Amino acid sequence: MTGRALLAAALLAVVAWAEVQPLLDPQMFERNLQRWRGMDAAEREALHTRWVQFQRLPEARRAELRQRLGALQRMNRQHRRRHGVAPDAEDVRGELSQVEARARHVLGPLPVTRPDAPPGIEERSEVRRRLEQKTGLRMRGFLDGLEREGRLEVGERANILTLPFRERINECLELQKREQLALYVDVGGQADVRELEALEPIEAIETVRRVRRERGFLGAAGKLMELTPVEQRELQRALDAGDLERAKRLMAPKARAMLEREQVALDVVESTLNMPFSQLERRLHRLLRHRIEADAGAGSPTGASGPRRRVPQPAAGDR
Repeated sequence: MTGRALLAAALLAVVAWAEVQPLLDPQMFERNLQRWRGMDAAEREALHTRWVQFQRLPEARRAELRQRLGALQRMNRQHRRRHGVAPDAEDVRGELSQVEARARHVLGPLPVTRPDAPPGIEERSEVRRRLEQKTGLRMRGFLDGLEREGRLEVGERANILTLPFRERINECLELQKREQLALYVDVGGQADVRELEALEPIEAIETVRRVRRERGFLGAAGKLMELTPVEQRELQRALDAGDLERAKRLMAPKARAMLEREQVALDVVESTLNMPFSQLERRLHRLLRHRIEADAGAGSPTGASGPRRRVPQPAAGDR
């Protein structure tokens, strides 16, 4: 079975599951009921057959199909937000092709399948192995950074690393969402943060990422920094390509100008701009948030929507 045929079969199975599962959302139930009533006898029978097949699958396989459905639903919502309309079949194929291309770029060349191997089995196994390996390294680095900066509770990193792979991903996404929203509040406001808190982590993170592309940074730096349309486009191209060095070259002069306006010590300015781009946003926030607090009159910019982790105060040398 080809990859697209497998995806189609998975989607049909999940559609069957979605049609007949008891639903808590009355509006969703009504939509599904109308779809069911609009089917002829043959379509209903086909859907019932797929449902029976889905129910016979092992629970792990059913959970995997539900996750695929969730990913496609997120893609649908993101497309609606960007373009104002739901994606058609061609849009979905295009976005899936882009996801596949990015994944292959990250994973590198895959091994040649043995002639006697079932179609696609070796490749899918190697893709899974490499994804788990690379994702595991990134999660560990992410947790290490939070622990170094005191934004994890005692023993939290170790506990997360003992979780099964899927649970570890979910926990890291929740952590990333909290971290992102703690900085987003400065540029989006409390009302926007409350809306994002209700979203799944991936959707909230994607929304925040879009704002970062428009402002350069989140937090205090994003609040104070103004980008021209040309600078926005250049930054978006750099970030979309994963070129953090280029992004840093674009943002460093503006970051330097901001720090100098705030009369930050020259040695602190230089040490800040020598940091990797991925760490620059948080440091700029530490150095500049007193300006946001002063403008607001009182209170921390992170407020009640900040992360559950302790956010350290700037060191004396930071200011």
